[in-house]
Amino acid sequence: MDDSAIVVLRETFRSANSYAEWATLAVVVGLIIEFGVLLIFAKEISRTEKWLLIFANILVAGGVGGEYVFGGRASTAAIQLQQASDEKIAAFSNDAAEAKRDAANAIERAATLEKDAAIARASVADATARAAEASRKAAEAELALQKIKSPRMLTPAQQDQISEIAKQFPKTPFILTIFDDPEAVTFMGQIEDSLTAGGWLEKQWNAGASIVFLRDGKTTLNLNSMEGLYVQADVSRSIDFGPAVIAVANQLKAAGIAALSQIGPMPSNMDKNAVFIQVGKKPL
Repeated sequence: MDDSAIVVLRETFRSANSYAEWATLAVVVGLIIEFGVLLIFAKEISRTEKWLLIFANILVAGGVGGEYVFGGRASTAAIQLQQASDEKIAAFSNDAAEAKRDAANAIERAATLEKDAAIARASVADATARAAEASRKAAEAELALQKIKSPRMLTPAQQDQISEIAKQFPKTPFILTIFDDPEAVTFMGQIEDSLTAGGWLEKQWNAGASIVFLRDGKTTLNLNSMEGLYVQADVSRSIDFGPAVIAVANQLKAAGIAALSQIGPMPSNMDKNAVFIQVGKKPL
């Protein structure tokens, strides 16, 4: 039932109640008139009957009057109770609507918090990934730094492997040049020992250099200003020395040493009849 129908019913109730009060009042007035008529005109009946009728009319008038008075009060109380009920229902409706709004706001806030939490989780995941990537790069950088700091060297097993390669090309003449640096000198000595142990023949070469590297009991070496390690042979001796150059350079690479094999035209002041192994400074 909608609100307009309820309003119509209330108005009908008020009207009917008003008419009922007027009808009750009319009955009381009629009884009073009847009482007066009975006192004035009823002479045929005995005194006792007259007083009994009067008493009965008084009772009826009192009952109807009481119905009028107390019925009106009851109707008024009913209307007031209905109004109070309507007010409470309206208050409950307002509370319910407010509760619904609060629930909707709470749901919206929960959705917002969930969204913020999802964004926070994504940010944490991204930060974690970035931290992991940074750690990986830091580890790589540390490893690269260690490689830069650590000197080039050949283990005894690696030197033996180079010696085995050298034995495949016995009595190959070779010449060493060196960068004047303790790391390069130590590394050059390991290569020198490996090749001589494989039967290669070290030659003295002095191309008129004013600065040389002197060694007690060993060949004097020319100094170079190179970086890295080169195993070289002149193109005119590529058939004789080419396979040996490539094989030794590849074995050095297998040992983790950056070595470059070169077979081409050598400068005129270089000895074409030997393999040149130029040990420069360690690359950064």
